[in-house]
Amino acid sequence: MGRLVLERKRNEEILIGTNIRIQIVDVRGSNTRVLIEAPDNLVILRGELAQEMAIAGVQSARTAARTK
Repeated sequence: MGRLVLERKRNEEILIGTNIRIQIVDVRGSNTRVLIEAPDNLVILRGELAQEMAIAGVQSARTAARTK
């Protein structure tokens, strides 16, 4: 997996391949608003939401295993 650390200012962009664009929309204190344009078939999730979904999936699998 490749990694890249960048500093960006408001309205600057990052391009990933030819069809993904990330733009810094606003910066207020420690909060940054980011616009992501990507193909509709690409799933985009915040990291904390993906973790919650993974935990919920593990818990559901455990519950299902207990009821068998």
